[in-house]
Amino acid sequence: DHRSGLGTYGVLWQIEQTRQLQLPHLYLGYWIAQSDKMAYKAGFRPYQLLQEGGWAWASPPAVAAEAPASST
Repeated sequence: DHRSGLGTYGVLWQIEQTRQLQLPHLYLGYWIAQSDKMAYKAGFRPYQLLQEGGWAWASPPAVAAEAPASST
């Protein structure tokens, strides 16, 4: 979907290619939690993080709090 952003579109395309090629997993590359430009990656679940000692399943980061209601 063009409204989701180029990064999301790219991941969706990669997922389809992974399925067609019957690959066991898809590696999305580095993810830096503090980077707004990489935030779309956390929306693809399940995912693992490389931590000391190897790969571990991770809970996705909390979704940003909703915007406060208008005070009009």
